[in-house]
Amino acid sequence: MKRFILFPVLAIIMASHTFAEDAKALSAKSGEFYVTPGVSFFSNTWDDDREKADVPKTEIFYVGFGLGYGVTDWFSAAFDWKGWNFWSDGDGPAEAYEGFHDFSLETRFHLIGTKAPIKTSHFRLTAAPGVIFPFPLIDEEDKMGKNAWGFGGSLSFDTDINTYFFLNVFGKFYFYPIENEENINHGWDLTVEAEPNFNIDIPYGMNLAIGLPVNFTLSPEQKIDGVGNGNDAYALSLRPTVTLRMTHTPTPVEVGVDYAIPLIGENALVNHAITIKTSIFF
Repeated sequence: MKRFILFPVLAIIMASHTFAEDAKALSAKSGEFYVTPGVSFFSNTWDDDREKADVPKTEIFYVGFGLGYGVTDWFSAAFDWKGWNFWSDGDGPAEAYEGFHDFSLETRFHLIGTKAPIKTSHFRLTAAPGVIFPFPLIDEEDKMGKNAWGFGGSLSFDTDINTYFFLNVFGKFYFYPIENEENINHGWDLTVEAEPNFNIDIPYGMNLAIGLPVNFTLSPEQKIDGVGNGNDAYALSLRPTVTLRMTHTPTPVEVGVDYAIPLIGENALVNHAITIKTSIFF
């Protein structure tokens, strides 16, 4: 079984790209395509006493993709693929971390904002019900992530502090009611994030944004053939993010860099990740 590796749930979640979310909406009849290459690396894990222990040093290179489209100013649809761990290296069985992640589809309802059904210029709220599904038509050994159907969604809320600062609070919950092909039931997972964000317009039609998200991810024990392993898992990380948006190009382009720094956890890898996200708006 490919997932014999210690603490697979948080390892795969944190190896995926994890850019901060916000409650901003795409304009009607506009879209966004993005690509997120990056690298994650670890040599320690937190055990069930939250103490660090050594594991084989591993590096993972990955790339993800996404596409969103604004049907109206307050309703959009989004497709996200956490991507492909296309290469890994390390002191242990690093190739076990290579493979294809799950897909997700979301419908996003911009409920509060300047162009939302509830109009205000000081707050934004977006609700996004969605579904996660496994990468189809490939061998089981090439599938990563939970490799299971998931149902749930997310809420994202922004509040403006002044012209330059806003605070975002984001929450996502998915449950996995069906065992996957390996007879693993993942139960559910929860992500909660708070991000202070500073942004300012700079010359030549550009905008600079700097964020400092604090991200908490929680997952219950896995059950294999109905038997749990007793290892509930969580991880708290800090993820400094810098994003530059350029509007005087033929089509608007946004480039961001995100560095996930693990702070504390239990039954989770002490995983660092650096991701670059490039978005093209059309």
